[in-house]
Amino acid sequence: MKYYVISDTHFLHDNTIKYCNRPEDYNERIIENWRKVVSDEDTVIHLGDVACGFTGREAKLKQIFELLPGRKQLIKGNHDTRVDMFYFDLGFETVKDYAIIENEGYKTLLCHYPLEISLHDHKTSRAMQMELMSLFRDKKCSYLIHGHTHNAKPKYGFAFNASVERLNYTPIELQKCFEGLKSFQNISYH
Repeated sequence: MKYYVISDTHFLHDNTIKYCNRPEDYNERIIENWRKVVSDEDTVIHLGDVACGFTGREAKLKQIFELLPGRKQLIKGNHDTRVDMFYFDLGFETVKDYAIIENEGYKTLLCHYPLEISLHDHKTSRAMQMELMSLFRDKKCSYLIHGHTHNAKPKYGFAFNASVERLNYTPIELQKCFEGLKSFQNISYH
């Protein structure tokens, strides 16, 4: 069994084609790549922004998630605004705002946000980022694995951006994130 992470799939959110320079077939690419690397025994931690702009297409979104193997855990992003039960119905086993995991003595914060305050972020996002910054410090985390910033490289060596644009639309093994962080190299499939 392996653990994977991915963020910002934005299934059915056609505006990401324009704003994030995604290919027109990005939904299909994510599904295909996910199916290539993830088995039913694996766990995928989704770091938020599962889908957006899908009102009236909930059944289509459910069909997409039925195609994705593995156990799924969600760490909510700024576009994951539905009640938690909606995400459970999609197949997520857990729905949280963040998680802290330990690997070889290093604590890593998994969350949607990069822990950098932007004037462009919604007020709620800024408040959540402030809370996560305090959590990162207070829990003595060494590393951060996040999403939210799509194509952007992380500004700090302790951070790994798991947005699909940085990962060739493919979930990445959590262990590869740790290896990249420990060497302070932000890796991607590019």
